[in-house]
Amino acid sequence: LGSDTFGFVGNDGGYYDIFNKISPLSHLSESDFDKATWQPGFVVLFSFFKTIYPNYLVYQIFHALIINVILFKFIRKNSIFFRKKRIYIFLI
Repeated sequence: LGSDTFGFVGNDGGYYDIFNKISPLSHLSESDFDKATWQPGFVVLFSFFKTIYPNYLVYQIFHALIINVILFKFIRKNSIFFRKKRIYIFLI
C-alpha cells in the first residue's frame, strides 16, 4: 500500500487526517469541502468510501483495485500485440 497509510513509513498525516474529517455521503456539507485543499471530486470519493466502510485502509485497497482495473482495461484495449499485453500487466 502507499506510504501515506497511517502507521506505516511516510506521511502519516495528510490523507488519513482528511479522511477522518470528511463526513459520510448522508452528512456531507459545504464545510467538508472547506476541510480539504483538493478538488471536490476527491472529497466526494472519500465521502463515498467512508459511507461504505469508515476505515482508511479499506479505502486504499478499494481505490487501488479500481485504478488497476481501469489501467489494465486501457492497456488491453490499446495494445497491439497480445503477448505485450501480458508483459505490461505483469510489469505493473
